[in-house]
Amino acid sequence: FVVSNTQAMHESMAGKVNLSDPAVMADLVQSYHINPANPAALQALNGEITRQATMVAYIDDFRLMLIMTLCCMPMLLLMKAPKRGAAAGGRPHVEVE
Repeated sequence: FVVSNTQAMHESMAGKVNLSDPAVMADLVQSYHINPANPAALQALNGEITRQATMVAYIDDFRLMLIMTLCCMPMLLLMKAPKRGAAAGGRPHVEVE
């Protein structure tokens, strides 16, 4: 789930980066010191987008695990305690040979 969510987030985030927009280019140069003419700089930008997409994917996965845990917690009320009289009566439940 993390991998597919990372790919979806990467696609969504990379789609919002428009290198022909002067405001985006000014922000990249000022904040990240990325020169768009340098291929290594564009690779670094892709790495940053991948890092942020992975973080969003992990956050979404942990949110899903929290929701699943909260939904399963009421099932604990349906569990019964084991009967203690049968085990104390002599023979154990499991015999090991």
